[in-house]
Formats: sequence, structure tokens, C-alpha cells
Amino acid sequence: MKYKEFVAWCNERACDGMWGMLTALKCIDVMKRVNGKPSWKREKAWQKFDAEQKITNICRAIDERAAERRRERWIGSRRVNRIRAWRISPR
Repeated sequence: MKYKEFVAWCNERACDGMWGMLTALKCIDVMKRVNGKPSWKREKAWQKFDAEQKITNICRAIDERAAERRRERWIGSRRVNRIRAWRISPR
């Protein structure tokens, strides 16, 4: 994962609400540290930081949990909609 991909990932998680407070703080901390470097050194700083902290693995785990929650939410909403349709339909 490159630094730009990480920033995009953080923005997506912020938009869909599939992260916790600790993940948000970690993203902010990483971006603060990497953005403090000159632009031509950011990718190298990101690679070093990612190798130490294993952030890519954390991102994958959060994505898997988010996908699981979306599936559960979709199945739940589909079930509710079927029940509503059954109650509303005239007999």
C-alpha cells in the first residue's frame, strides 16, 4: 500500500463510518508524521513507518470487518423490507 492509497483509505473509512476512535487517531497521527516530511521523502517515510507498525495489515482487517458489517446490514434490511411488504400487501 502506498501513502496516497492509505490517505484515500482513511478518507473512505471516515465517510462510511466503519472505524473506531482509535483507528481515526492512528490515521491522523500517521498522516501528521508523514506530511511533516518534504514531499519527495514522504513515500520513503511511509514505507519505513508501515514496515515498523504493520499498518497495511491493520487496514485489511478493518476492511474485512467493514465488509462483514455491510453484508449483515444488507441482509437485515432485506429481511425487514420483506416483512413490511408482506404486512402492507392486501389480502
